Amino acid sequence: MTSIQDLSTTELVGQYNKAAESLGRKPVKRFADKKSAVKRTTSIFIDFLETKNPAAAKQIKAGAMTVDEVINSGQAAKAKAAKAKAEPTKVKKSRSRETVAVNFLGMRQEIRGHGNIKAVKRANSIRGQAIELLLAGATEEQLGELFAKADEKRGGNDRRNPLIRMYEMVRIFCNHYGYSTASSEDGKVITLVTLK
Repeated sequence: MTSIQDLSTTELVGQYNKAAESLGRKPVKRFADKKSAVKRTTSIFIDFLETKNPAAAKQIKAGAMTVDEVINSGQAAKAKAAKAKAEPTKVKKSRSRETVAVNFLGMRQEIRGHGNIKAVKRANSIRGQAIELLLAGATEEQLGELFAKADEKRGGNDRRNPLIRMYEMVRIFCNHYGYSTASSEDGKVITLVTLK
C-alpha cells in the first residue's frame, strides 16, 4: 500500500503537480521540507477529491478515512480493472460432443465412453437388462418399469429420485462399460451406442 508519508520529497512534488494541473493551479518546483510537502500534498488531494469524489472528501474531513486509504482504494480498483481488461475471457471448449435438446435425464450433451466395451457379468441382472433395453433405445417409462421390477424383487423401494438413478446408471454404462449415448431429437429416447 502506498502512503503519502512513504513518498520522497521529489515524488510528492510530482503528485502535487499532477493534482494542481487538473485543478488549474500553479505547480511547485520543490518544498521547503518533508513535513510541509506531506501537508500541502494532502491538502491538494482533498481539494482534488472534492471535485472528483465529494463523498470521499467528506469522509476524509470527518476523519472516517485517510487520504492514503482513498488513494489505495482507487489504485486497487484501477489494478483490478486493468487485470480484468488484460485477461482474455476464458471460453470453455467442448470435447467434440454434439449439443442436442435436453433429454429426459437432464443431459444437454451426449456422453462419450472410452469405446472398449466390457461385457456385463450377468445378462439377467438389472444392469444387463438395462443395457439390453438401452441398446434398442429406451424411454423414461421403460427404464422406470425396470427399476420398479428391481425394487419389487429386492423387497424395498429406493427413495432416490428415479431420474437420478437412471442418470447414474447411464453414466456407469458410459464410464465403466465404454458405451456412449445418443438421444432422439425430441430427447425422449436414449440409446447406448458404440463408437469406434
